[in-house]
Amino acid sequence: MPKLTVQFAKKTNLAAILKLFKRSVLAIDESHYTLAQKKAWAKSSENIARWKTAIENQFFLLAYIEQELVGFIALENNKHIDLIYVCPLHSRMGIAQELINLVEKQANYHRSSELTADVSKAAITFFQKNGFQIITENHNKRYGEILVNYSVSKKL
Repeated sequence: MPKLTVQFAKKTNLAAILKLFKRSVLAIDESHYTLAQKKAWAKSSENIARWKTAIENQFFLLAYIEQELVGFIALENNKHIDLIYVCPLHSRMGIAQELINLVEKQANYHRSSELTADVSKAAITFFQKNGFQIITENHNKRYGEILVNYSVSKKL
């Protein structure tokens, strides 16, 4: 893998973050979510205030290869992974693993007893391989579509 660099997100990164988010969601295999479900999920990018708040108030990291944003992760209150997305062209290259390792270090530094997340069908296997266990299956209504995800937890 080419050299990965990580830096903290700033509000000036918002357009690139939203572009990667939408690209990532729309590229999810349709065996997990239909096109209509993915479009409803991608509309979350329109809640600009929510994204700005995450950048300002969370441990929000951006991963780059050279100058290209290839992934991001946001940790809320040093215990909840709020967001984790990787560019589909760079999937399965260890980017998500590097990001999750960094937030786990952050959580441990702050003596959090567990990490939690709400993860998609497409991400559940990755989280399970990282020691997370499913707590509940959730059915979320978004723009008229039902999106299934899973609340997961890992003891630290």
